[in-house]
Amino acid sequence: MGIAIWIALAAVFTMSAAAVSAVKGTGQTLWESFWWGGADWLFYGILSPAVFWLVSRLALSRSTWLRAVPPLLVEREIAAATPG
Repeated sequence: MGIAIWIALAAVFTMSAAAVSAVKGTGQTLWESFWWGGADWLFYGILSPAVFWLVSRLALSRSTWLRAVPPLLVEREIAAATPG
C-alpha cells in the first residue's frame, strides 16, 4: 500500500503540471510533465524506507543523542541536496 501512495502523488502532480502547461500553452509533453511534476515523488518513495529505518535506528533520547545527532545531520544534508 505504501508504494501506491507515492504513485498516486506522482500521478496527481504530473496531471497538475500537464494542466498548467495546457493552460499556459507551453506545449509540454506528458513525459516532461511527469519529469517536472511527478518524478520527485517517486524518488521520495524510493528513499522513504531508508529514512524511516535510519530514524528508528538513531532515535533521539537523553542517553543516545550524542551518538545519533551526527548521522542525522548527514542525512539532513543529503536530503537538502536532493532534487525537489
